[in-house]
Amino acid sequence: MLTEVRGDVTAGKLNIPYGRIVPVFLLAYILSLGFAWSPFPFNMQWSDIIFLGLLGGFVARGGLRHVQFTGPDYAVFAYVAGSLNSLIWANRDGDSAIHVVKLVYLASMYIVVRTLCMDEDLRRLAAWGIAGGAALLSLLGAMYLLAYSLFGISDGALGVPRSVPYLGPVLRLELNFYTPELLGCYLTVGVAFMLALRTAPFAGRRATWLTLAFLLILTTETLTFSHSLVGFAVAALIAFHPRNMGTWWVWVRRGLAVSIVLLFIGMLFVSTFYVHEFSVESRTVPRPIGPVDSHVLQSETWPHLTINATYSYLHYHVLKVLAWETFVEHPLGGLGLGTFPSVSEQAYQGSRLSRSCRGCEPHNTVLGQLAETGLVGGIPLLVLWGWLFADGWKILRSSQGTDSEWIARACLGGLVGLFVNGLYTDVMHFRFLWVDMAVLNGLILSTRWAHVRTQQGNGQTAYLGAEAPTTV
Repeated sequence: MLTEVRGDVTAGKLNIPYGRIVPVFLLAYILSLGFAWSPFPFNMQWSDIIFLGLLGGFVARGGLRHVQFTGPDYAVFAYVAGSLNSLIWANRDGDSAIHVVKLVYLASMYIVVRTLCMDEDLRRLAAWGIAGGAALLSLLGAMYLLAYSLFGISDGALGVPRSVPYLGPVLRLELNFYTPELLGCYLTVGVAFMLALRTAPFAGRRATWLTLAFLLILTTETLTFSHSLVGFAVAALIAFHPRNMGTWWVWVRRGLAVSIVLLFIGMLFVSTFYVHEFSVESRTVPRPIGPVDSHVLQSETWPHLTINATYSYLHYHVLKVLAWETFVEHPLGGLGLGTFPSVSEQAYQGSRLSRSCRGCEPHNTVLGQLAETGLVGGIPLLVLWGWLFADGWKILRSSQGTDSEWIARACLGGLVGLFVNGLYTDVMHFRFLWVDMAVLNGLILSTRWAHVRTQQGNGQTAYLGAEAPTTV
């Protein structure tokens, strides 16, 4: 007999009876991801405490019986295993051990949330939680902005004026996140789910409120003044796909795509170079000596332009160079997970970095992984992202025109947006990234292996798919 996973299937949607407490903890966990302030050591968050309740409810309600493993899960395990080599190669074993424990926790959380999101109702709850969390945090940002503008109220944890290259001192919202870039990455996932909800078939009367929530998120993202704006725009473009918009919307999307590419190029430039002075001098010089093509005007003086630029490199560029140099020096196993700050500290001592970036991380997902874990950890990372994109694209294509299209579009938009933002920060430590992955793969599993109990015959459980999943 096939292994039985108890549940109810209505219109091909799997619903598993987890009771009332599990949905409460799931929603609380997802909403708490936007509350980044923590009094705990090792960057432990309040969300991690709530996860203990979620895990307890999951186990108590028999959730372990529904755990199933597919390709992306094995890619996750390979990624975590590739980082374990840090315990062998690291020059600071304690730091690497802490980071490995965090990765194991993230992978465990991913399995639990992904298994829960096989259930149609819990998957929708998670999606609403991701969008709602971003909206609530953005509402806090709007209230703080009003208080700051009208009454001069300032809070360092919520946002204070900070210097930005080319712009000077500007108010940058952080809203309890460690940096404005991290807040921007959180909103990147949030906007994908918000816009997907806005275009979902059931939006109806909620459309106006969802639009207002999107505008709040957009305003907050803009006021981070961070590199995450590019990934945010990419996520929004993928997620917002209204039906029956006509051919004009196709051209609008193409125009937006071109604008995002130009924004990306501009962001690469301003993240690499800081131009202090730029001038163009125009004068005339004597005609060049020697033969000149007959098609050229044979005047006695020729115009001459002199372009002068005084510039230097920004820390984002220097950190990427340091990460690449570290990988070249330790190509197999890397320097050790979580040990790159020692490299930037040495760079500061050698005057390659200023004090403001002393002990910084690589600020790049792929280069940081290669520097700290070498090819052993870098290759599984690329395989994981490739698998996510491939499966995400497949489920999006197969779900077009169904009730699941909006959530597939939201998950894929959030993942692609975070991957773009990974050029400027290490996104693999973000809990909300792993939740996005969990929702996507929960949808894939429920679609691939929806099951029904036959009313006749020997009472076997039938799976809608090529094969039954492995059940633990």
